[in-house]
Parts: sequence; structure tokens; C-alpha cells
Amino acid sequence: MPTSNHKLAEEGEDAIWVVPKRIGDDDVLHLINLVSLDDLWRNKAETPPVQTNVGLRYYTEDSIEAVYLASPDFNFGQSASLRHTAGEDERGRYIEFTVPQLSFWDMVYIRRAD
Repeated sequence: MPTSNHKLAEEGEDAIWVVPKRIGDDDVLHLINLVSLDDLWRNKAETPPVQTNVGLRYYTEDSIEAVYLASPDFNFGQSASLRHTAGEDERGRYIEFTVPQLSFWDMVYIRRAD
């Protein structure tokens, strides 16, 4: 589970849900905006407030080649590259990046270096 300057959760209400997946050698993070909503997100509800500058720290021991963002809410769903930096702390090696805007659902694709 990544860490962030926003409230993240794997389930529950009033948070950004993070659903990690592994596809081949790469990782995908699905970000679902449930800020101000209950955890029955399939129910009819108000539109969640747009989250901006969602900073994420993702822990990985692997070298990362690139980080991409895709969303149906901008760029016609086409992926865009995200700048990322690498670091290390007491928990291990990580990369940091910022998702500029999260309306409803974004997908972050993390490509490992060969």
C-alpha cells in the first residue's frame, strides 16, 4: 500500500481507495475517489470532490523505468508520463510521484526497468 498526503485506504469510506494489481513484471494502482462518500460507492451519491496533487510514495525494491497515468476524465483516456523520484527511508526503497487530479478513477502504471 502506498503512502500519501491524502487519506488512502483499501476499503472504507471517506478516502481514496488504492487497489494494487500486478500485470506481468509491472504494477498498476487503481485510485478510486471516495472522499466524502460512503463505502457503498455503487449507490447513487453526490459527486466526490476532485482531489488535486495527490502525492504518492510507493515502496519497491525494483528499479523503476517509468510511471504513467491514465484516466477517462482527461486526455481521452490516453496515458501520460508522470515524473517520479527515487529515495530510501527506514521502510526501504521507494518512488514518489504526484497524480495531478483525481475525479473518480485513475490508473497509475509503474514500469520496472529491465
